[in-house]
Amino acid sequence: MEHWLDNRKGEVKPVTLKTYAMIARRCIVGPLAIPDIHIPLGKTGAQPGQPATKLLETLGPLKIADLSTAEIRRWHRMIMTNIGARTASVARTILQRARVVG
Repeated sequence: MEHWLDNRKGEVKPVTLKTYAMIARRCIVGPLAIPDIHIPLGKTGAQPGQPATKLLETLGPLKIADLSTAEIRRWHRMIMTNIGARTASVARTILQRARVVG
């Protein structure tokens, strides 16, 4: 993923590269940290007034070239459910482009 991001330098605007990097690191490399309203505060170690956080494994430990269609679909569904459709779409596009370069 880092190789693909490095190759984008000079091809896209700096703000676009920053967005790609943030989405790639958060949604593809992971782990994905999301607020978890279902965990009682006493079980997380979070201070009162701070939201509890749940870490979801993304594709980080897997090689991009070795991903199956089912793994990509499962990952994409998880991103859509927890983050949103637009971010999931951008993350999938980044992943597809990185696979071509990979």
